[in-house]
Amino acid sequence: MENSIIEICRQWRHEKIRLNPGASPDLISAVEASIGFRFPAGFRELYMEINGFADFLIYSHTIGFVKTQPGVFKKYGGGEYFFIAVSFLDAVKLINANSDLIY
Repeated sequence: MENSIIEICRQWRHEKIRLNPGASPDLISAVEASIGFRFPAGFRELYMEINGFADFLIYSHTIGFVKTQPGVFKKYGGGEYFFIAVSFLDAVKLINANSDLIY
């Protein structure tokens, strides 16, 4: 496996992980316009393939971007941001590897 976002999503489907259907490019563009931020290509690729996990735990933590800083971060509730990866693909690989860095 090449460990691309598409390959990782295929693996998750094979493992019967419940995933939401992908978002349309128009929806992603509308969200970008509303927040004034262009998502990195890997993020757009993931969300066009899957629009999140169907079994998402509400009030756990979030993984995403900080508009003013490069990289991918995690955040618990209203707390501070913690750097976890340089690129979105690296963050997806951490999720796929069940890395302690994402928890």
